[in-house]
Amino acid sequence: MARHNFLGAFPKHLQVRELLLRRLEREFGIGDRFPTEKELSGQFGVSRETVREALAWIESEGLITRHRGQGSFVAKRPARTADRRLTGITDGETHNGLKIKARVLEHGPINARCDVAAALSVDSGKLVYHYVRLSMFQGRPLAVHESYLDLERGIQIARKGLGSGSVMYELEHTLGLESWEDRHRIEAVIADTAMAGLLDIPLGAPLLFMERIHVGSDQAPVAAFHSYYRADRYYYTAKVDGATRNRPCTDTKLTIGPSAPVARRRVVASLQTKMAGRRINSH
Repeated sequence: MARHNFLGAFPKHLQVRELLLRRLEREFGIGDRFPTEKELSGQFGVSRETVREALAWIESEGLITRHRGQGSFVAKRPARTADRRLTGITDGETHNGLKIKARVLEHGPINARCDVAAALSVDSGKLVYHYVRLSMFQGRPLAVHESYLDLERGIQIARKGLGSGSVMYELEHTLGLESWEDRHRIEAVIADTAMAGLLDIPLGAPLLFMERIHVGSDQAPVAAFHSYYRADRYYYTAKVDGATRNRPCTDTKLTIGPSAPVARRRVVASLQTKMAGRRINSH
């Protein structure tokens, strides 16, 4: 069995504990024999002391019982808790009657990084307009949204005052610009110092990163949107179109390589899916 790759920012015994809890939920029934310290140490590639700390908590919760000379056995399974994360929502909408609020943290012209330049089909270093917004739910950070668009359009929106609205809304309703989502990329990343501070999470905590590229009627890029969602507060869902449900998936590919956002390192491969003609106004 391949050894687990642990996240360095968190104590290993806590990570082992969470992994064992998942296994108790999914793989074991009451009365089943539970792996020994030695077996778990080999499986995870950690010391027996680390495993012992994880098992001590699990035993204290009454989930397993340990008998000298016989081993450990499952006494009960972990209680399943309701998933209270959000999904499928956008800024300005409500969830169970509670509003998602957003505020602009900063905005202004910047020189386009290589990844932004590629997304907008402009030269690297060209001036583009950049918005950074923080969305909140129930008074706590939910996501950071970055928007990159043509310099002149960005200045026009800034003059109008974005407030708590979305950049996409202003592009369509204030500037009268029609656009469609052409590309949508999703990947798991970990929080760097800046993101950890904005989202009030530990350094190295998991984030769900989304990149959306919108194009106009001439198929030229109009805007690029980068969102960083707290993984403990949001998960992604998508409804499959019935017309394409039984069709071979030709636009989806799995790629492994350097992540575009600087200092926000990839922890799993990215899934890139082309979603022509779909509108998702989360910016």
